[in-house]
Amino acid sequence: MTSISFILPYYRLGRKLLDRAVDSILNARLACDYEIIVVDDGTPDSEASQWLDGKSSRLRYVWQENGGLSAARNKGIEMAEKEYVQFLDADDYLFADGLRQVEKLLEEEHPDVVVFRRHKKVYGEGVTDVRQRRLKTERFDSGIDYMSRRSLFAGVWSYMFRREILGGERFLPGIYHEDEDFTPRLFARSGSLISTNLMVYAYYQRQESIVNSGNADRIKKRFSDMLVVIDRLEEQERASEEELSRYAFHRRKEQFALSVVYQAMRLLPGKEAVADVLRQLADRHCWPLPKARYTWRYSLFRHLTDREWKINVLRQLLKRK
Repeated sequence: MTSISFILPYYRLGRKLLDRAVDSILNARLACDYEIIVVDDGTPDSEASQWLDGKSSRLRYVWQENGGLSAARNKGIEMAEKEYVQFLDADDYLFADGLRQVEKLLEEEHPDVVVFRRHKKVYGEGVTDVRQRRLKTERFDSGIDYMSRRSLFAGVWSYMFRREILGGERFLPGIYHEDEDFTPRLFARSGSLISTNLMVYAYYQRQESIVNSGNADRIKKRFSDMLVVIDRLEEQERASEEELSRYAFHRRKEQFALSVVYQAMRLLPGKEAVADVLRQLADRHCWPLPKARYTWRYSLFRHLTDREWKINVLRQLLKRK
């Protein structure tokens, strides 16, 4: 029988949100064996263990010194005992019907990875439901096959994977955008992959979240970490022995460079800061974006951002939004 480890990193959240995340799994009434691992990443005077006490025998709670999201996820991986792994941030939740359909796919086909191409942003602390579309799936021989033919969304909550394919792969501690580093490496170790149109994940958009933060130091570190990810993708590309694997990492690196350019236009405060990021991308042969036919969006964005003056015009348009 299929079994799943749900890993929930937790830090300084109220009871209502934590209950919502945990209950979204318990209330799905899965037929398979599963466990829910809540990793408290050093919440001061945490009451989470009391909140969760008695909720379910499937729950496992651990508190550790604050080490960041990567460290909490790595602790969850260390504790996981089931066949498959699903990450769930403690302020998000899962849609029961989508989750049950994933469970059925795992039971029937036993893939290494199941990808959920759709997710829903939610803004309140309540629970909403969604109507699933008629199930559509694509099958790929491997994660490398998938990355070489499709645009990768790297959020680690957007797929479920077989735990044994992890090997020694872990999240890189101390950086933002750790998913962008982890997911391509994990997929490179994957065999069979099923991509679906299922909506499984509800992503809670908080104004004070890290990705929304306007703090200057955080923004500076964010871009520094993006460049770290590009360098590590380059390392993986060079270390790959097979041509398809090299191409997959090359494609991923250039598509992630597009994200860096877009975020620079959106978040950085002035022309000089944007120009500095562009210079560092240029040093890595990632700007102007290299010519490639990955998607029409990539090609269009490449033409719109191949000169600094174009980027400055786009920045002004984004500010008017």
